[in-house]
Amino acid sequence: MRQSGGPVAAATITYRADGSDPDAAAARLVAAHLPVGGLQHIFTYLPETTFLHDIDSLVRAFDEPCWEPRKLGMMANYRSLRAAGCTVALSGEGADELFFGYYPRFAGWRAPEPNSADDFAAQWRAKLGSVRTLLAPAIADGLVDHAALDGLVDEAVGRWLRPTWQATGDRVRAVQAWYGQTFLPWLLADNDRFGMAWSVEGRF
Repeated sequence: MRQSGGPVAAATITYRADGSDPDAAAARLVAAHLPVGGLQHIFTYLPETTFLHDIDSLVRAFDEPCWEPRKLGMMANYRSLRAAGCTVALSGEGADELFFGYYPRFAGWRAPEPNSADDFAAQWRAKLGSVRTLLAPAIADGLVDHAALDGLVDEAVGRWLRPTWQATGDRVRAVQAWYGQTFLPWLLADNDRFGMAWSVEGRF
């Protein structure tokens, strides 16, 4: 902010008209630590009617059908930034994947502590029962291949986890490698498409 020469725009999406949701409260807390007058904090309220109105724009921007409602909020954030005259945005997208934000909830992370990638795989497979129960209607209709769920575990472990784990002996690095090769490119593509839809260049 010291280098900008003027106020910096920041956009936050809220799903409650009074802005009382936890994410909005956290955004206000962060903004309060910044110099007075140095931040133009934009709150965009997204009611259900806006969600429905934005679906066509979402599909056009993404260039294919989307299954995640959160993408509507992401697109609205870039739209708000562009309306404020912002053409380059810095996002925290990807920080959780790189800096251990999600790992404590990762399947197999807690006791008994896994000693190898195969231990991880075994604990993941133990979780597949609940996944199959959740997807039972789709499996019954042939929309999801029952056997493919095991294949997903095999690919994650064999392609990304095991090589890094064997090379480093470090399970943290192994899971980071898996995230870096799977989720991060996907998140980058999402942000890039929605930012470009509103002519905002994103940095993540």
